[in-house]
Amino acid sequence: MVKTIAIIGVGQIGSRHLQGLTHLSIPSKIFLVDPIEASLDVAIKRYNEIEKNNIHELIKYYEISELPKILDLAIIATSSDIRADVLKLLLKHSKISFLILEKIGFQSESEFEDINILLQKLNIPTWFNCPRRIWSVYKKIKIELMDPLIDIFISGSNIGIGSNLIHFLDLFTYLTENLELSLRLDPNLLHIENSKRMGFIELSGYVNANTINNQCFTLRSYNDGSAPIVVTIQNKYQKFIINESEKQLSIFNYNENWKILNEKISIPYQSELTGIIAEEIFKEETCSLTLYQQSMPLQLDIIKQVRHLLKTKNFEISERVPIT
Repeated sequence: MVKTIAIIGVGQIGSRHLQGLTHLSIPSKIFLVDPIEASLDVAIKRYNEIEKNNIHELIKYYEISELPKILDLAIIATSSDIRADVLKLLLKHSKISFLILEKIGFQSESEFEDINILLQKLNIPTWFNCPRRIWSVYKKIKIELMDPLIDIFISGSNIGIGSNLIHFLDLFTYLTENLELSLRLDPNLLHIENSKRMGFIELSGYVNANTINNQCFTLRSYNDGSAPIVVTIQNKYQKFIINESEKQLSIFNYNENWKILNEKISIPYQSELTGIIAEEIFKEETCSLTLYQQSMPLQLDIIKQVRHLLKTKNFEISERVPIT
């Protein structure tokens, strides 16, 4: 049976989701919704660069009101400032079986709460797209951990704390299986700058978090240079150094006298993942991403901490926090 999929917002990340659907083996009608003609054209061009099977049909629209009344899957890839309104409009227009949302989900606590109530009322399984937990390298590490009491340190240039902190916090909770974190954004250790996306801000500097078991999370984003993104995961028996930029894993093990073992690894792009995720959803009615209700507390904490940071640094700020 042909599946129906909608991608709302086909800019940079939305077009990569579309490319990813080339890996979906189930024939589908894929509806692309974006008010900007150029975005639709670029997305379709990128899709055609990869698609070889020709089992999917692409249909482009400018308005949500043009979509079918029933959709199997919707992917909301707009910016965070309009995502809640777009999602409410979509859910009013169409009956949705499954949803994937880009992060950070929304810009205020009230939007998170309102959408949560709506999703539970409509009984729609919904996941946030934080895919490191489905990367093979991190699945391998989780299996091999000899002690779950780990510390994690992430460093690199221009990581974009406002946009990407949730990715690494999600990875941390995946590895520790602990959703209760104490997050700290120290105003003295963070620098605020304009985002590449107009109307949004970005952050660089240090972020720390701890679990109730004293598992430590540290992220260091340099605001210049070209330092690779390196993730270090360690416990008292093991140390894993994942150079995501160079696609290399280094393993140190107590049982091997801390001798280094280097491996080349795969770091998948979004254009390689979305089809796999959609396939899992259609076949299993679930997927390995993080459920809305599990991710929401982390994202709410980020919103609150960034708002406090902005107020401390005398930025004019409303309820909405301009990160996406």
